[in-house]
Amino acid sequence: SMATSSRLLVAFFLVAMASALPLHSSELRLMFSRTEYPARDVGMRRRGTGMNIGLRRKGTVEEGMKNQVQHLRGGAKKGSIFWPVTTCVMYLVSTTVTSPAMPSMANRIANKDGSSAVSPEGVELYGTLTTIDLVFTSMFTKVWGSLSDKYGRKPFMLLSSAGVALGWLTVVRSTATHNMPLLYAGRILDGITSCMQPLCQSAVKDISSPEDLEGNFGILQGTAWGGSFIIGGIAGGILTRTRGPDYVMYFAAAVAAINVVATGLFAPETLEETHHSKQINWAEANPVGAVTVLVRDRVTLLATGSLLLVWTCLNGLQTNFFSYIELRYKWGRMESAILLAWIGVVLSASQSLCPKYVSPRLGTGTTVKLFMVLLIISSVVMALTTSALVFTVAVLFFALGCACVPMLTSIIASRAGEHDAGSLLSALETASMIQKVMACKGMAGLMALGMRQQTPGLFLLLCSLCASLALLLFRVVEPDLPAVLQPCKLVD
Repeated sequence: SMATSSRLLVAFFLVAMASALPLHSSELRLMFSRTEYPARDVGMRRRGTGMNIGLRRKGTVEEGMKNQVQHLRGGAKKGSIFWPVTTCVMYLVSTTVTSPAMPSMANRIANKDGSSAVSPEGVELYGTLTTIDLVFTSMFTKVWGSLSDKYGRKPFMLLSSAGVALGWLTVVRSTATHNMPLLYAGRILDGITSCMQPLCQSAVKDISSPEDLEGNFGILQGTAWGGSFIIGGIAGGILTRTRGPDYVMYFAAAVAAINVVATGLFAPETLEETHHSKQINWAEANPVGAVTVLVRDRVTLLATGSLLLVWTCLNGLQTNFFSYIELRYKWGRMESAILLAWIGVVLSASQSLCPKYVSPRLGTGTTVKLFMVLLIISSVVMALTTSALVFTVAVLFFALGCACVPMLTSIIASRAGEHDAGSLLSALETASMIQKVMACKGMAGLMALGMRQQTPGLFLLLCSLCASLALLLFRVVEPDLPAVLQPCKLVD
């Protein structure tokens, strides 16, 4: 039943997070680890510990063990990633919960009879609205990231949540009155203020040691995207079916408003005063200037190119997910939302656990390539199969392949200095938004073209091609990966 599925989804999500999230509290905890880390400046390995067995409280470590526990979550830097993760989860819930509803509202506006049935016109309008949002996101994300390096992360997290709340309210009003200028204005406002993900990534970078950056990015990506898919997918599907898409928009705006209050009252600032940048480089605080940040060195450039190709693959499925399933397999919004929630389970588990347990054993390079191969194969299967069961299995393997995203992001983030993490990661987000503008509009148009030619899965074949190109590009950059991201030898 739907209730049983929902309980199972939440249970799987909590188990995955319990095994991945570190403990950051005043309670006593047992530490048992013995790890060999690669030397960062020379080719030979060095032993990073002995046996660490003992009890400690947050912020207090016996003098003789200080050097031995630096590799634990957070490393030498103090602070918990709880609030960056929580703020990002709530923000993404306020966006993913509308996923089942927004295509219906676009179809309602585009169709002459006012119905919410899937149509080429509705698909194209949805792609246009998404493109407007992304265009303005790409224009302003770098500005907010650079400002956050100077003034801190928290003020701009509040701005982002407030913007998405107002954006969803304009959708409801404009749909009811068929006020297209207001609809477009709401998407512009949402786009201008959309900067949450790079800010939360920067916050995690602020409080993570180099050794733990990949694992903490995995926790952020897995918890945020996985949790939002589970909570947002289930809630969005239920509310769309039982209360209608308008109610979903009100719910999303309420979640965003709660995020503003919670973050404003309780979340600490992660950027230390000593790490605030002295001035803002306005020449780089724009989409064109962002490109110059990402071409600072060969590793950053090639890793960024590979990540953007992966995102093109992911955005293709994300843009057309609900419309494609409804068209090809005759699923309703609730069934699609349940599948989206299961995708969230796989995302949260794989992105949180793989960087922590798989990557240290296989190495970042091998792990990333393995997941990219999953993206390639699963995209082709989804494009060709006529079986809903086969599609479901393929899309879950596709979600597993998405674990390469936090690993590629951590490679890029490792190139940032102490004073420009926000600048670099917001530049990456800007490039991602520019790519998404082209991908979402292009993939929506490709699906509309495929519908007219009786080949709706055409866009998925392009997704597979993008993942293949990402794999080829990553193979070029793999020999230059930072030493800290190379395989660790784990010792019992």
